[in-house]
Amino acid sequence: MKAIMDEVEKVYNFERDLVTARVQDPKFDAKVAKIEKHLHEVGRTYKDPEYLRDPLPDKASAARRMEDKKKVHFEA
Repeated sequence: MKAIMDEVEKVYNFERDLVTARVQDPKFDAKVAKIEKHLHEVGRTYKDPEYLRDPLPDKASAARRMEDKKKVHFEA
């Protein structure tokens, strides 16, 4: 029960902080959207550290990993 109460309190505090930020700065949502867009652009240009390749969508990335794994087993 304590864990559930802690989660509810965290959500309540987060929502309260969002409302407070929106009241204090009417352009808050626009600033958050700008930050999210920037982080998305940075994430798209970040190279996969494991393969040093450009990131792919989930399915294509999984297919590439499976193909690489097959090559490793074949070569071994």
